[in-house]
This record gives sequence, C-alpha cells and structure tokens, in this order.
Amino acid sequence: MKADWKNFLIDHGAEFAGDSLISFGNPERERRIPPQGAILCDLAHFGLISVSGEDATTFLQGQLTNDINQVSDIQSQLSAYCTPKGRALATFFITKRQGIYYLSVARDLLEPILKRLRMYVMRSKVVLEDASASLVHFGFAAPDGDKRLQEILGKAPAQAYETLQINSLTIMRQPAPIPRFKILGELDEARKLWERLNVNAACVGRSSWEYFNVMSGVPMVTQASSEAWFRKC
Repeated sequence: MKADWKNFLIDHGAEFAGDSLISFGNPERERRIPPQGAILCDLAHFGLISVSGEDATTFLQGQLTNDINQVSDIQSQLSAYCTPKGRALATFFITKRQGIYYLSVARDLLEPILKRLRMYVMRSKVVLEDASASLVHFGFAAPDGDKRLQEILGKAPAQAYETLQINSLTIMRQPAPIPRFKILGELDEARKLWERLNVNAACVGRSSWEYFNVMSGVPMVTQASSEAWFRKC
C-alpha cells in the first residue's frame, strides 16, 4: 500500500493493523450498510500481481483456467490457478491496463502464488512482479452507483466485468445485486474520485465488501481455503 494513500485513509478515520484496514471506527454499523447504502472500501486485502512482456498472454493462457485472450482494456475476467488435479490454489480478478495484466489475489496468497508462477516462466519473455504498492486499489458499491460514476466521470461500465479506462483510472464492474465497481489508479486521481464518491457513501472495512462476493456467488480463495475446492469442468 502506498504510504500517501494509507495516510489519506487515516485522515478519513481508517483504523489499521499494519497495512490491513480494520474499519472506519464502527465495524458493526459498517456491516449493516450494504446492500441498501453506498459504500467505499479500500481493497488492500487483495494483492496485485503484474504480468508484462511480449509472452505475457501466452504464458497466462497456459497457467490459468479461463481464456486470457478475452481480457482486454474493456473486458476483465474472473479466473483461477489450479493444481494438476484441479484443486484451486487461488482465484483472480484479471484486468488489463496499459498493456499489462493485473491479477487481483487474496493478499495472503500473493507471495506463494507469485513464487509458483515464476517457476514456470523459464524462457518465456514475461515479467511477474508484486504491484500491490504501484496502484491505488479500492471499491465502490451503491444502489445508484452507475449513475454516480456517470455524473462524475461521464460514463460507467454497464455489465459485470465490463471495464473502462478513464485517464489514469481503470474501472471494472463486478457481480453484485447492486452496481459495484473495482477501481485501480494513480494516487492523485484515485484520491479525487474517492473524495467525490464519499459525499454520498460510507467508508467501510473489508467485511462489507465481501458481503457482495457471498451474495453474488463469487468464490474468493484465501490461504485458508487454498486447494480446498475443485474446479468444476
């Protein structure tokens, strides 16, 4: 997590344990906000793996469960990394930005998954890095979330996994019973967007964000559940 971003969140009432955001002071109240209320959530509990180089697409196609060729500047993807027997080691939201793939993975799995992926690079022209501190990573959800983004940015993704590139921001719509968006961006623009959305939204901890994954049937593998699930063919 960028130090300036962490300080920005602290100024808005965030309480941390290390780099893990616990809450904005009232976790019980925060858990009661979704789905009827608008929320803003830092997503530092997800790490980011960047995959770049001329063989990046071919490399990922050989490692992950879904067709990486369908990922583009305007389309993101949910995918998984499995053992040869089909047990899910990790799940990812994959977004492409400025020619680089970003794999959003549970923070406690980032190092072991990065290490494992690097074992298979061999002679491929591909670079895998921990990019967690290179971009700000936060989420926004609200019953009128698409309208709010349209008011501020002029447009918003309409369907799940649809993605927009707006200046230095990458905005991906995620599955949820209400409009929900994951946002990647450079510090200054991310901070400005958070401030404008915060006028009508509550800042919350991770449990409020994870509520939507449960309600939408989105499987998010963590270290505790790694290799516990089988990929359904």
